[in-house]
Amino acid sequence: MKNPNRNKINSCFIKLFSIKSSLTLLLIISFMSLTYAQKAANPVPLFQDFDEISFKRDFHHYFTKVNDITIHYVMGGDGPPLVLLHGWPFTSYSFRQIMPELGKHFTVIAVDLRGFGDSDKPTSDNMSKPQMADDIVDLMKQLGHSKIAILGHDWGGVVAYEIAWNNPDLIERMVFFEMILPGFGMDDPKVQAGFWQFGFHRAPDIAETLIEGNEREYIKFLLRGKNIYNRRAFTREDIDEFMRSYGEPGGFRTTFQLYRDADEDGKRFKRYAAERKLRIPVLALGGITSMGNLTELDMREIAINVEGIIIPQFGHAIEENPQGVINAILPFLLKRKY
Repeated sequence: MKNPNRNKINSCFIKLFSIKSSLTLLLIISFMSLTYAQKAANPVPLFQDFDEISFKRDFHHYFTKVNDITIHYVMGGDGPPLVLLHGWPFTSYSFRQIMPELGKHFTVIAVDLRGFGDSDKPTSDNMSKPQMADDIVDLMKQLGHSKIAILGHDWGGVVAYEIAWNNPDLIERMVFFEMILPGFGMDDPKVQAGFWQFGFHRAPDIAETLIEGNEREYIKFLLRGKNIYNRRAFTREDIDEFMRSYGEPGGFRTTFQLYRDADEDGKRFKRYAAERKLRIPVLALGGITSMGNLTELDMREIAINVEGIIIPQFGHAIEENPQGVINAILPFLLKRKY
């Protein structure tokens, strides 16, 4: 007896593979366009001198067990603790060009969030923001730090807010960098139009299926997209390092949970803001070709003491203009009172 649903199933698969083929073609065309645009625009080099040998001498890799998983972090410098939390599609590696300068004033701790980099890769149902926040709080306890400054870039900013609200005595000040909180504008149609990946990554199974086989090209596409000011910022070695994390089996599916929990995050954050706004100093940073002042407007919804800066010659990724990032964050961080 014939299955009446067979034709529907076959039709769905045909459409799915057709979409996947279209995505592949789109990526190819986009890269050709970006390459031409880069040559035509000839953007000003924004790299600061980076001494790999000195970095490896001054900053070291550590692994610590927290909440039944192993967290990897890179630590060095001297002074009060400053924690750096990355976003997507990054890892702690993305902070390397600003860490030496920050290390002159702080003990810098750049963490791979659970599911990323060299930290353990739990299942998707163990990738919540409260779990990530607990990891950092537990790590700080083990390192003996009772007061810290924290910088969260992209989704790392969301985790930083989770930490700051639930641990007001731990965080002395916070840098919220190039992100919009779930529940405070992320679902705005204008935001969705400018940052389409928010919606795409939230689609269960579909995103992974369409990207499969094109993972490296997809990351390259995002790192050379319209929100990036300096499209020459990322070397082949940089892409290799990100792919070492995201290219592992299940790497994309696990980390996409950042996006797929956004609805629940938004409900929780609205409850937080209604109950109590942050009183710590907050620096909200946006890139001139990316979030702009959206980050500052977002933070004013959830915090009382907010300062906003739009970084010139900068889009979304720290690698685009490391010196510009340092110039924006260091005066704020040096006002520390811990």
